[in-house]
Amino acid sequence: MRIKLINPNTTQRMTDAMGRCAREVAAPGTEVIAVNPTMGPPSIEGYYDEALATPGLLAEVMAGERDGCDGYVIACFGDPGLYSARELARGPVIGISPARRRAASSSTNAGARSRKMGPTRSCSVARAWPNCARKSKMRWARR
Repeated sequence: MRIKLINPNTTQRMTDAMGRCAREVAAPGTEVIAVNPTMGPPSIEGYYDEALATPGLLAEVMAGERDGCDGYVIACFGDPGLYSARELARGPVIGISPARRRAASSSTNAGARSRKMGPTRSCSVARAWPNCARKSKMRWARR
């Protein structure tokens, strides 16, 4: 199985780190291909950056389709381009936000863990979190 992990920003160092982490937990026989586009923002800090990152992300999905990838992981908190990528890909496309929520809700003591889950970054993308939670039908709790 070939899984293409796409970091939609252009920061290669982060892409390399995510690729190493994904390979450590991948099932035997799974090839993880970690890439990032050559065009787009160096980091995704909000909606504007998401819009700039989406064309490069979609180009990587199209390249993966030509190369025979079986599935895709969009490795970015806000899951930019997720639904567009699903329209292009033959196999599954999942963002790390839904994967993280699913893992938290299915873990031992899921209730306590999922209540404490929130964004994993402390930057301006935090203002996008309530909208991301609404899109995924997740409850947003303010302290």
